[in-house]
Amino acid sequence: MAKGFRRRHFLVGGLQYRMLALSLGHLVVFAVLVSVALFAPLMIQLENPGLEPEVQRRIATEFLYLHSRFWPTLGLIFLCLGCHSVLVTHRIAGPLIGFRRVLASVGVGDLSVRARMRRHDYLAQEEAAINAMIGGLRERMERVQEEYGAALAACAAVRRSVGQGGSPATLEDLEARMAALRAALGAFTLPSRATEDAEEPA
Repeated sequence: MAKGFRRRHFLVGGLQYRMLALSLGHLVVFAVLVSVALFAPLMIQLENPGLEPEVQRRIATEFLYLHSRFWPTLGLIFLCLGCHSVLVTHRIAGPLIGFRRVLASVGVGDLSVRARMRRHDYLAQEEAAINAMIGGLRERMERVQEEYGAALAACAAVRRSVGQGGSPATLEDLEARMAALRAALGAFTLPSRATEDAEEPA
């Protein structure tokens, strides 16, 4: 599933940008609420003209101490949670981009593709559902191809039995239709048996 693409890009797809923006928006709201809860009471007390100088000095010291500790800590929290959000959204957006490519390949008739994810990616159930869908399509197309081969063999046998005295026009029309069917089936790409056997777990 295009692992090289994910390694070359810090963020992939518009979905990951939106998810990251939502997470950072929640952090901003949380930071605003916490900062108001911490600093607003001290600021209100400092603006009280009736406080004694010693009390004002103590409150000012607390305010400056909080100010010097709070913002660097908040910045570190933003950095850590931002990196964690990127990691988590990679495990969602990455598989979705891979699924989109797999479905696009199936849409043009390539049934040899398979959805694949990294070990710690999310959406494992969706991966299994997509692979089950592709597997079902493969089985049906293989059955159609088998039936086509059998019908073609039967057509050849009938042609031989007609002999010189029969009219082969109907059989020629049947063969033409079967050739058109074969051309339509050629739009689908099926994996070889050896490839399927190699993909099966031991």
